[in-house]
Amino acid sequence: EHQKCFGVVIDNRYFESAVKAHVRDGYTFKGYPMQFAHSNERRMFSAFMQSRTCKDIVEAVGQVATHCVRVKCFVYAENVVSVWVMLAVRFKGTPDS
Repeated sequence: EHQKCFGVVIDNRYFESAVKAHVRDGYTFKGYPMQFAHSNERRMFSAFMQSRTCKDIVEAVGQVATHCVRVKCFVYAENVVSVWVMLAVRFKGTPDS
């Protein structure tokens, strides 16, 4: 959103270091972000489920699988909204195991 509003790209190193701090060796992290111009959670989930990657995230199971949802909302004049949602999972092993 910051990039869209101001044309400035925030350094990706901050995101990478945050992920690395929470994903130990032997674990895999998968994340999938999407941006919406509405706040209807059913429509959002339906949109997420159109992606194979997102389905893999939602369907990931295991004793050491940890799921995460992060939502950031930006409200503008005249009832305009920008909602960023990221679904993620951390699990033990590699994607092929």
